[in-house]
Amino acid sequence: MEGAEATDIELDADGYPDCLVGSEIDIELLIVDGDSLQGQAILRTESFDEDTCPVAPETCDIVMDIVAERQ
Repeated sequence: MEGAEATDIELDADGYPDCLVGSEIDIELLIVDGDSLQGQAILRTESFDEDTCPVAPETCDIVMDIVAERQ
């Protein structure tokens, strides 16, 4: 899945109350076998334009590696 969007996400309610950002989400999942998969998700976060947001670059990529196994 590429290009999914999420808007008005609260960044960190405790550290940065009222800081809302937008993200574009790309996820790639690969089936390893009948009981497991692996992949990666990239959240490209932007719009740190609220007064309550931290000073950040225009975009910030959050990369998550995913491993899942059937229990």
